[in-house]
Amino acid sequence: MSTGWIKLHRELIKKPIWQCSTPEQKVILITLLMMANHDTKEWEWKGEKYLCKPGEFITSLKSIQSACGKGISFQNIRTALDRFEKYGFLTSKSTNRNRKIMIENWTLYQSQEESTNKQTNKRLTSNSQATNKQLTTNKNDKNDKNDKNDKKEDIYAQFVDGYHTICPSLPKVVKITDGRKRAINARIKDDGLDVIKTVFEKVEASDFLTGRTGDFKATFDWILKPSNMVKILEGNYDNRKPKNKEPLGGRVNVSAIEEYERMKHERQL
Repeated sequence: MSTGWIKLHRELIKKPIWQCSTPEQKVILITLLMMANHDTKEWEWKGEKYLCKPGEFITSLKSIQSACGKGISFQNIRTALDRFEKYGFLTSKSTNRNRKIMIENWTLYQSQEESTNKQTNKRLTSNSQATNKQLTTNKNDKNDKNDKNDKKEDIYAQFVDGYHTICPSLPKVVKITDGRKRAINARIKDDGLDVIKTVFEKVEASDFLTGRTGDFKATFDWILKPSNMVKILEGNYDNRKPKNKEPLGGRVNVSAIEEYERMKHERQL
């Protein structure tokens, strides 16, 4: 863990992992973000040298509890880690000595920016007014472009995060490829986020699409195909209600009952 700052997106406040968490779990969530490495660091894992990637760190329940402060118990931490892993927020592996935690999609949310050399900036400001004006224009254009790219990447990350949250039964998206970005753009443009949310919900509710009744299991790419989205919305994969069962013993044979009553009447005569 190193000093510095982290990004905490406002979008987090709308997500189930925040809305449905207890106050203790929210403290643990933010603490884990602050504990994660922002750069590659060398640690020891299972008795051997290990290079922790950005967003990854080696710790223990005791260390997490100490970082969280008062009011957080070991059980709070265990419960939070299990819950966050189900939401796809992190992965956690433990030994009898320590624990390795990886914050998923760290690079998408915590992009690094190179620091500016102050001495170089000082020399640049001593140049002519025309040169300064050109440098300022170029820098603003670059910043505007970077801001637009960052916002676009945030949209892709939020889209995938919504898929992970609503469809925990389906395979996780590990990498947002260019092809997936094009598919996300098309679905947002043609269908809108409300329709996509409905599709994800119907997929998670479907025993067939989640693999609960067979070997097939829908994937992120399969769902985003226009033809498959139409089928999902039209209810082609909805769970079927069981048909009403016949009474025990099968159907009642009316003719047999009538014959029995006739024979009974004849014996009485």
